[in-house]
Amino acid sequence: TFLNLMENPACSVVFLDIPSFELRCIARLIHPDDPNASPYEKDVVHYTNLVRSYFHGKFEKQFITTIYYVIEEFDNTPGRKKGIRTVPPLPVEKTEETEK
Repeated sequence: TFLNLMENPACSVVFLDIPSFELRCIARLIHPDDPNASPYEKDVVHYTNLVRSYFHGKFEKQFITTIYYVIEEFDNTPGRKKGIRTVPPLPVEKTEETEK
C-alpha cells in the first residue's frame, strides 16, 4: 500500500457491511519530521502514534501517518443502490418538483 500511494495517491476505502460504502480518496502520507506538514497534520501524526503505542507498547520512533481526504462517496449496498454516488450528490435536472 505504501509504495502504491507514493506512486499514485488516488485510492478507495471500502466498508463491506450492509449498507456497503466506498469512499474515493486522495491519500496524504505524512512523515513525523515533515517540515511542510501543517499543525493539524502534525497533530494527526502525534495522535495516531499515541494510539499505536497504547495498543502495542511504547515505540522509540514515530511512524508515518496517512490522512485520507474523501472526494466521493458511493452506496454500494446490493439490491437497492448498486453504486450510486451519494457525496457529492449527482446533479438533478430542473423540474417542477425540484423547484418547489
